Amino acid sequence: MYDLVKINKKFLPKQIENQEIEWQTKSSSKFLLTLIINEDGSLYEGYELEHLSYDKPDFDFKNHTGVITFYSTIGEEWWEFDTFFEKGFMKKIIQTKPDTDYILEV
Repeated sequence: MYDLVKINKKFLPKQIENQEIEWQTKSSSKFLLTLIINEDGSLYEGYELEHLSYDKPDFDFKNHTGVITFYSTIGEEWWEFDTFFEKGFMKKIIQTKPDTDYILEV
């Protein structure tokens, strides 16, 4: 399984910022959650399937420090980004595929 990522479009490269893209990740719980990266770079969780009842995953979103990789196919190209978090706030995003020239310090 995987989680979804919803990221504020201001953090994405200009050529894709206006597209509706479903980003996926296996960097967190893989528990059918939606990870949300807000306008201020803060990370929080939202259950995509709220009608299901299960235990919360063992992943500290509010204080997460580390990397979350998310990806999707746009057209026929694979797009992938690494986001670097410190205490629940994104500090940097780097595009790793298809190009590697997009880096944004937050």
